[in-house]
Amino acid sequence: MSRKWGDHDDFVTALAIGQDGLVYSAGWDSTIKIWGPTGIALTTLNHHNDSVFSLAVSPAGVVCAGSEDGFLKAWSESDGVKWTNQCEVTCIVMTHAGTVFTGSDEPVVRVWSEASGDIIKALPLGNGAIDSLNLLITSGSESAEAAKVYGGSASGYIAV
Repeated sequence: MSRKWGDHDDFVTALAIGQDGLVYSAGWDSTIKIWGPTGIALTTLNHHNDSVFSLAVSPAGVVCAGSEDGFLKAWSESDGVKWTNQCEVTCIVMTHAGTVFTGSDEPVVRVWSEASGDIIKALPLGNGAIDSLNLLITSGSESAEAAKVYGGSASGYIAV
């Protein structure tokens, strides 16, 4: 049996589930909603000025979101907005250790520190925009070096 949770004013564009069971949704209405397990909207984050297209949540509860407004932002309940970087982001994925990987209209995956918002490295990947990302952790380590990065490209390819 399915249930509908409704509180966004427009399309829902991204979903993430925290380790605490909270559900995070982002949408064209420029908001991120945090939902309890029963479908009640607990909080609305209004940190972006345009549609939010990408969203990820770390085990520590840090929310990273990329928006059409050209900003990648990290937020936590305890700290509020932790950091903001001006860059286009089409997709986000995070490791359990909090390393943030983002794709954009460029054929590059950027690797960020969740704690500081600094770019750790830029990985060339494919030859088109990176529209989807996923990771395979290839060892017991959660470091960026231990992750195999897969990116789905607008050119019709999956780059590794």
